[in-house]
Amino acid sequence: MFIRNLIYLFKDIILILWYLPCYILYRINSKARDLIIADINAFCQRNKGIRSKVDIYLFSKLMSDRCYRNVYYHRVGRIGQLLALVYGRESTLLIFTSVKLGGGIYPAHAYSSVINAKFVGKNFSFRQSTTIGNKIDGRNDLVPTIGDNVTLGANVVIIGDVKIGDNVIIGAGSVVVKDIPSNSIVIGNPARVLRNI
Repeated sequence: MFIRNLIYLFKDIILILWYLPCYILYRINSKARDLIIADINAFCQRNKGIRSKVDIYLFSKLMSDRCYRNVYYHRVGRIGQLLALVYGRESTLLIFTSVKLGGGIYPAHAYSSVINAKFVGKNFSFRQSTTIGNKIDGRNDLVPTIGDNVTLGANVVIIGDVKIGDNVIIGAGSVVVKDIPSNSIVIGNPARVLRNI
């Protein structure tokens, strides 16, 4: 038992030392700090039992998650591209384009997801195979705008110059090509409002 605990402690120390440069960058980057804290708090709220005080241990644990690491790279800007060379980025995992992201992003199993929008509001949660982008190649002005507190199920597609309101839940497999009003639950292909919340 003692040896096992010692091994876990040693692994945690190595993890903390490995991600220490990322932690220091987060602490000194005043633009990204509040957004990163909001992302970490969103993760803690959805995973009950995890402490929400942002310390180097919690930060390092989250950075070891590949989905969260891609969100962090996006938050810190151009230096994130350099960090990705050191810490690794799996381009098939989660791709953000030049989208402006609000705080509290929660990529729950966000494998094979592409987020290309004008704006994504705070407390945005999405799952695997999410595709958000344009209908016409090369027309990055015709991409969606997503409000606050939006949750997407697996395999959701949102394309074109559409607006998703606040407090919206979009069910798995939905294809959204028209505006969605706030306070809605949406399902289907093409997506339709199932009910208001």
